Amino acid sequence: MNLDRQKLDRRSLLQQIAWGASAAFLSPVITRQLHAAEKTQAVTGGPKRFIFFNMGNGMHPKHLRPDGLDEARKAAVRTESLVDVDLATVKLPLWSEPLADYQNQMSIVQGLYGYHIWPEHGAKYGFLAGAKKAVVPKYQTIDCALSELFPQTPLDMLGFSMSQLDKMSSSPVTSAASARGDGSPFPLFAHPKMAYDSLFGAAAGGESGDAFQAQLAWYDQLIERSEMIRRRFSGAERQRFDIYCQGLQRSRQQRTDLMAMKAQLARHAPKLSEAYEHPEYDRQWWECNVELGIAALKAGITNVVTFDGGGGGPDSLPLSGFDFNMERVKNSHNLGHLGLGTGTDAPEWVTMRHFSFDLVLRIIKALENEPEPGGEGSMFDNSLIVYSSDCGEDQHAVGFEWPFLLIGNLGGRMRTGRYLQFPLWGNPKSNSDFHRPRPERDGRAVNALWATLLHAAGKPVDHFNLVDAYAGLDRHGPMEELLA
Repeated sequence: MNLDRQKLDRRSLLQQIAWGASAAFLSPVITRQLHAAEKTQAVTGGPKRFIFFNMGNGMHPKHLRPDGLDEARKAAVRTESLVDVDLATVKLPLWSEPLADYQNQMSIVQGLYGYHIWPEHGAKYGFLAGAKKAVVPKYQTIDCALSELFPQTPLDMLGFSMSQLDKMSSSPVTSAASARGDGSPFPLFAHPKMAYDSLFGAAAGGESGDAFQAQLAWYDQLIERSEMIRRRFSGAERQRFDIYCQGLQRSRQQRTDLMAMKAQLARHAPKLSEAYEHPEYDRQWWECNVELGIAALKAGITNVVTFDGGGGGPDSLPLSGFDFNMERVKNSHNLGHLGLGTGTDAPEWVTMRHFSFDLVLRIIKALENEPEPGGEGSMFDNSLIVYSSDCGEDQHAVGFEWPFLLIGNLGGRMRTGRYLQFPLWGNPKSNSDFHRPRPERDGRAVNALWATLLHAAGKPVDHFNLVDAYAGLDRHGPMEELLA
């Protein structure tokens, strides 16, 4: 783009720079927060890494509940107290078998309250915020909150949106999961080749290298022109324009930071396979994006990665690349229906859950085999993976018993090897006459888990987004049962 050829009238310049600066905020290489320069390391003993993996259309409690613990679930609607079981004494269910070798390094959390998130058919911008889903985000999500604690990487955070090939191709950068705050969605890569060019193009030759250099030139031109235009504004108008300018400058600086890491990027860049540009199946781009997220962690590009797998709605689970009877499955939405009620035993859900857990397993093994730079042990030793679904307990969930799987101890800060069944409260279904008040001590909401992660990261908080209509929803403080 040659900006000098554009007409220099006020209206067109405003539109052009607003577009360009918005692109900076929504660029594939994610921008820092405005207060990035004020951030300090919140933890000691090396960097801490957080990986969020959302799998759409429901995280069925049965898929995580170990064999023999059905009675504990049934009792959860009556008891006031938490049930805490040593995972070493039980066997993981069929759906979770791919992760059996890491049973002693996980905690299974069942029964968190999330009615206020409205999870049925997916909780866009609500799941990771602990707030009602919305078309436009209102609250900061936990991944963005954690990313503010780690200033030593070029990117505060990195995200990937994974669905079906046609959706990922038509919307190569999108957002449905993460947000910096009110009105500030956080962009996620969908197209893996675009992600590769933006993240590793600084160290790549050929087309990827050319694309990265073109981005640099584009930002240089926009920044130069924006400095000229800024003089035309004053007061509040100039302040708003300055935010756009700062976004441009931060995005340009991030590319400079990546250029300074060329040797490190070259060492960890994934090999570009045919699947990055010419995939045959949906699942291939899921695999490519997970591969890129792993490479970004290993290269030190970021310490927080979110994988939004089929999130934000019921229509985005991968379908091609599996041995499905499509006359039975029909589509992603119907696949979610197969997981309702007794359908949790559907063989398609065994396949889908195993696929997602195999991707999680790739993350674990890659970090486990990567030494901690300048420290002891492996990268996995200082990592935590959080797996769940933005739909709650099934596709039509009300958030009565939101399940979570946590893997890793975050450098000894998180307790592992436990099955935690919290007492249930609220209504099991929207049309149910049953309603149970919150058990005062052990009834906890999804927000409590997010507050717990901030405690583990070295930033204790009383609560996470328990404000406005959510004030008083849950007691304050972390879930001590999860903290080591």
